[in-house]
Amino acid sequence: SNEIEVKAEEAAKTEVMIDSTREEYRPVAFHAALLFFCVADMGKVNDMYQYSMPWFVNLYIKSIEESDKADDIPTRLQLLADFFTYCLYENICRSLFEAHKLLYSFTVCIRLMQGQGKIDAEEWRFFLSGSSGSVDEVENPAPSWLTAQIWTPLCSLQRLPAFIGIAQSVGGDVQLWRDYFDAADPHSEKVPGQWGPKLNNFQSLCVLRCVRPDKVVQGMQDFVAINLGQRFIEPPPLHLPTCFKDSTNILPMVFVLSAGADPGEMFYKFADDMKMGKKVAAISLGQGQGPIAEKLMNLAIERGTWVLFQNCHLASSWMPRLEAVVEQFNPEEMHRDFRLWLTSMPSPFFPVSILQNSIKMTSEPPRGVKANLNVAFLAYDDAYFEKQPKPHPFKKLLFCIS
Repeated sequence: SNEIEVKAEEAAKTEVMIDSTREEYRPVAFHAALLFFCVADMGKVNDMYQYSMPWFVNLYIKSIEESDKADDIPTRLQLLADFFTYCLYENICRSLFEAHKLLYSFTVCIRLMQGQGKIDAEEWRFFLSGSSGSVDEVENPAPSWLTAQIWTPLCSLQRLPAFIGIAQSVGGDVQLWRDYFDAADPHSEKVPGQWGPKLNNFQSLCVLRCVRPDKVVQGMQDFVAINLGQRFIEPPPLHLPTCFKDSTNILPMVFVLSAGADPGEMFYKFADDMKMGKKVAAISLGQGQGPIAEKLMNLAIERGTWVLFQNCHLASSWMPRLEAVVEQFNPEEMHRDFRLWLTSMPSPFFPVSILQNSIKMTSEPPRGVKANLNVAFLAYDDAYFEKQPKPHPFKKLLFCIS
């Protein structure tokens, strides 16, 4: 009985120690919960932005394994939080259209700062709506350039504690405020007068929203870069080999299309690189194509080849059948080399379960010189350049001289 009592006492001590250790990891769990709700909210922006909890958990487990380790818990938690935040950003960004990538970064930044108590709820509400309730209108000191669209929100803003008197102060420094209004990059400028050193980054963004709403997007970029990091406003270009590493034979690969974008060239080049160029069966879905597509898929599952179903948005009536087939995928009964590739424009008919349990990639024309160059460089590797004919040394010398 003494031995049982000793073991019971040891078990109780162990349980206390486990509970204590578990509590130390609570901050990083809270951090992950904040990020999950950022991801879940993206579904309100576009029907195709759907992500499941199992997908999120698997990505988190992967981050635990791949992130840098540390002996002391606070350092380890910080490393894990930083690694997972960016890992999630990379995975989400490849499935978002360009127009929504900054929105996601900004939402993550705000949500994390809210979790740390750094964002005032009333100021956040003002930033979203442009109003803090009833307006105590102050006399406009410069109606020639301070239009009602600027002055009314500014008067509304001063109802909040951090901004009391900001509208009245404009009259005392009209020229300073005019310079702020006329600045080429007001989002990089301090708010005029006493307000510059007094307001934090987000409060300055609220003032910018009133005076120069056309520069708020650039202001949001700067805000994310300062508070989250520059890398969170520089989304990585779509890289099929990286996406493919995360795939399995039961996870469909979905290209979400935009007008004018065609991932076909990128897809077939990648298929050739993977020695699957002659093992791809492609079909453009439409009326009556569903049964043919299903036969092709069953054959590919058996043989370990790839199938590409294009334009799923044109086959809304067949989508429930596709969903049922994908839900029955059993990795043990399928060839491990099989892959299902789908392309679709955003559509409310595309199966949510496939979106939540797939690897999604947006396909749209790159914007800007930097984005175009990134895509171009990723299209070629060392092997490609090695295969190119080498110029004759004499010709190279002539070229250098000229």
